[in-house]
Amino acid sequence: MDTFEHPELLGGTAAIESRDPETDELVRLTVSATRIEAAEPKGIMVSMVRPQTWDVTSAARIMASACHFIFFFASHTSGERWQAKHPETVLLSLDEAFALAKRSNAHLFGAELARRSTGAA
Repeated sequence: MDTFEHPELLGGTAAIESRDPETDELVRLTVSATRIEAAEPKGIMVSMVRPQTWDVTSAARIMASACHFIFFFASHTSGERWQAKHPETVLLSLDEAFALAKRSNAHLFGAELARRSTGAA
């Protein structure tokens, strides 16, 4: 999810390359603070476990319970194949994952993001 959260938090654009864990196909994204600028191939999906199952008691536990389940898939079909092996996961479209990251940023950093947007010191 960092891929979607960090551009807004850092005020920049991120270029991402990843490999589909099922097909080894290259997945490329460009994400800005406000939108997904580019995505190849079309139809990329993102896996994750439901946030209510994350163990946030330490960095190691959040990595084990959440981060290790977040992948990009070149297609819905390859995502479904991976998901069948990991039934605790859900598949999100890029737009859904981006919207979730925006909500997370607003929840965790809303005051700071609002301050930045108004130019307040």
